[in-house]
Amino acid sequence: MSKLKKFLILSADDIAIALIIIGLAFLFFPEFFLLIATIIIVGLLIFLIIKYVLIVPVIGEERKEFDIIGKEGVVIKEINGEGIILIHGERWKARSLNGRKIPVGKKVKVVNRVNLTAIVREIANET
Repeated sequence: MSKLKKFLILSADDIAIALIIIGLAFLFFPEFFLLIATIIIVGLLIFLIIKYVLIVPVIGEERKEFDIIGKEGVVIKEINGEGIILIHGERWKARSLNGRKIPVGKKVKVVNRVNLTAIVREIANET
């Protein structure tokens, strides 16, 4: 769905309220109807323009998936079945790809992710 459509959906109640006020002005103050309707329409347009400028930059942002596949981290709780790794300052539950035990301090690379659990393999020591 486009940002404009989302904005119009979010603004439907504002537009409806303005139309109700214009309708009430026509019923109760017919001699001032054009003046009241003009003021309300201009005010609504100014309000919607300001709202559009403020909301549209963030309206299109969707939840971003945790893209940790391919990232490297360090084991901070031994992976024996399940452990914890640290990637860019974030703690992630982790399981070993081949089911082997990975001790604390070893570097690992994320090869997959299942929900919030990283599937990792140990990185061979580079000497």
